[in-house]
Amino acid sequence: MRILHININYLFTALHQTMIEHLTDVGLDNFVFVPIHDKADKKIIPNSNVVVSCCFRKRDRILYFFKQRKILKSAIDMLPISDYNVVHAYTLLSDGNIAMQISKKYGIPYIVTVRGTDLKDFFHLKPYLIPHGIKIMQHAEKIIFISKAYQQNMMHKYVPDNMRKEIAGKSMVIPNGIDDFWLENIFHERDYIETQKRFDKKELKIICVASILKDKNIPFLQKALKKLVEKGWKIQFHLIGNVADKKELNKIEADKYTIYHGSMKKEELIRCYRENDIFALISHTETFGLVYAEAMSQGLPVIYTSGEGFDQQFEDGCVGFSVSDRRVNDAVEKILRIVSDYRGISENCIKKVKNFEWSQIVNNYKELYRDILNG
Repeated sequence: MRILHININYLFTALHQTMIEHLTDVGLDNFVFVPIHDKADKKIIPNSNVVVSCCFRKRDRILYFFKQRKILKSAIDMLPISDYNVVHAYTLLSDGNIAMQISKKYGIPYIVTVRGTDLKDFFHLKPYLIPHGIKIMQHAEKIIFISKAYQQNMMHKYVPDNMRKEIAGKSMVIPNGIDDFWLENIFHERDYIETQKRFDKKELKIICVASILKDKNIPFLQKALKKLVEKGWKIQFHLIGNVADKKELNKIEADKYTIYHGSMKKEELIRCYRENDIFALISHTETFGLVYAEAMSQGLPVIYTSGEGFDQQFEDGCVGFSVSDRRVNDAVEKILRIVSDYRGISENCIKKVKNFEWSQIVNNYKELYRDILNG
């Protein structure tokens, strides 16, 4: 089975390359088309099955359909499209339109993944594209959401009532996977007796892993931790991540309970996870949040943002709690609820992290591709 993956973001994170490698491991022939602009800052080196096309300019992004025509022409010119059995578009608007046009011209079925950027960068900021996004979903064989929260947001906020049943009927949730490193090094040795002793003395260690920028909402989390200090808790807050906004870092480092470690490789980061009690990241927006799943692999209960990418992956209270990114007291309450049932939630994290295992996820995709091909 030959799958054409259309992915405008392929070169900017290792996530997608990892997925393609795992799909290859289960016997699929995968080919990736990556349209990029002329000044794209690539993060990874593509494998031999990846075709990169520098086919539009950065400024073309303001003219959606003009940019899409350029990408489609490049795809048709560069790819043996008739050779593929199924097309997988990795975003609704940037990739999904190309998949829909290919399907119309060549009769090849396609599936489309809907991500947070589709909802926040396109539907919210460019509402004139909503009808086109709905059309792409209508013509797709299947629609994948990486989060149930995004699925519900799409259905209730954007899909018209008369189309909701049709769109929902071919929608499903498949999360992203995490690096095999975390699943090969799950931490089963957490000392719950010693942890409880520290809790009894009101000592708590919180860790957050995130790029340092305003959207990550770190000062909000610091306010919640100060509330805990006012309640008599001794708090250590460990922050790890690269600096994208120096002014934001200066503001964050002014807090005396915060220890900023800079960025870390996973081999260093795993030690910090194991030394802390709770993972908390309450971003204003979060596409999916692989760091939550990574933290779970080390037995850390997680605090995550309500309505964002990680929300509703599990029932609230199972591996942690969702929190409003505006209500400090909500964050304080949820942290204390974790402390009150720490061992149970921590052990749930260890059990449930298998949901993010690539081998399981790619088998779901393989079955999906096969079902589409067999009609």
